[in-house]
Amino acid sequence: MQRRVSKPGTLSIVAVPDPHLGRERAQALVRTWAILRTLGPVTVLPESTTEKDLIAHLQSHPTDLVLLPWNHYIEWSKVEGHFGIARTSGPTCAGYFASPLESKALGSINDYQRLILLDFVHTAFSERWRIVRALLDEKLRSGVEPLVQAKAPIHALDWLGSDGPGAALDAVLSLPFLAQPQWQERVQPIELVTLALWNLAFEQGRALNRSGWLGRIHAQKTRAHLQITQDQEVLALRLCYKQSPNTPRSVLQDFWPDPSQTENFRQLLIQQADFVRVHPVMEHHEVEIVAGLLKSAPSRKRPHELRSIWIEPIAAKIMSEIPQSLEEELKNSSRIQALITAEGLEPRAAAARILWLERELERKNRKIEELTSGLPSSETPQKESA
Repeated sequence: MQRRVSKPGTLSIVAVPDPHLGRERAQALVRTWAILRTLGPVTVLPESTTEKDLIAHLQSHPTDLVLLPWNHYIEWSKVEGHFGIARTSGPTCAGYFASPLESKALGSINDYQRLILLDFVHTAFSERWRIVRALLDEKLRSGVEPLVQAKAPIHALDWLGSDGPGAALDAVLSLPFLAQPQWQERVQPIELVTLALWNLAFEQGRALNRSGWLGRIHAQKTRAHLQITQDQEVLALRLCYKQSPNTPRSVLQDFWPDPSQTENFRQLLIQQADFVRVHPVMEHHEVEIVAGLLKSAPSRKRPHELRSIWIEPIAAKIMSEIPQSLEEELKNSSRIQALITAEGLEPRAAAARILWLERELERKNRKIEELTSGLPSSETPQKESA
């Protein structure tokens, strides 16, 4: 089992090309390797490399990240064993797909503790660079700072037991950068992602509809911590919340892509976001979720195909952005800004907004089912609007 702590500037990648790509996609993959070389040395092995060949190479040439075609990644269990199946830090292995891939192609849940598949077909090269950079260096695997430019402000909010979904939506939608053209046209998926995160934090939401003394006790308790940040290419929402049990196996099972589970809020995240990263932190019984929207917008252009998904347990000791209360974050970081909530939200307005979102989700699920089954749609495709 490999354990190596890399020095700054020495992080390295070993990649195996996908032998099944056509000429244009193969050339695009070569350009991807070129852009990744700005992160550190990239060794591209022959297309004919077998699992045995790869293990032999890794034993004599320790590396920080291995990138494999998605089918090799799913099938080559000895590579996971080489790095350590139960690892929570250090070098790792990831799969990629450089041609369109449907979620159902993954099959049932694997026997490991993680699933890392990167979209190298629908994303821009700069977007691939950002995600691989965060994956390559264990100190960058958590938080949202590695995903955006250094000066991008991070808006934060504590979700209390008394907070409803309407207030959560209004707080996010009040951010001025959502008026920018590249994000304004994606307000609808931002709303759906926010609603899905709220349901995860509040145990499917309706569990906190308590009355009497029990409701008063829980009303002011912090249920989760939300952050949202963006630059010209990436918009990321981060949710940190308590979950017990949060074993790697249970979290992997919860978030394994399954397009048949149309009413599952975890699957809603995967369907609406352009990439999803999930980190169970066992020492603290916490889960960190980052749902991102990219300028390339693969979820909008290819709704029935798989996007980047990253499910991996991590150790608390390598978390660079440790979840704190909003008050502590405002003291400790100049990048943190308080996300202002809407006071006195009209209950009927909140209920109407949630009902509309539920109907939109149902409509999108029907559309995805029709596209997947090959049946003609009864609706005329329309461009998403805010």
